[in-house]
Amino acid sequence: MALLLPSGEPVTVPALLSYRTHDPLAVRIVFHTPTAGHVPWVFARDLLAQGLHRPSGHGDVQIWPTEAGHEKVLNLALTSPQGTA
Repeated sequence: MALLLPSGEPVTVPALLSYRTHDPLAVRIVFHTPTAGHVPWVFARDLLAQGLHRPSGHGDVQIWPTEAGHEKVLNLALTSPQGTA
């Protein structure tokens, strides 16, 4: 994934997006960062599915689609007491 810095510059952040059969309504994403280690987030699969087509979510997790040239891009805005990405 690419993290956009406040300057708008993208920085690559390795991430794993998955779901678990014992919690089928949730999606899990784990970011692997050199400073914070593994940073997990869990949110509703419905939110991710809606965000593929239109802006969705409010509060801690917001998802929306855009296009960059000929590529479709899925944007995630994540907010916590530790910061925003």
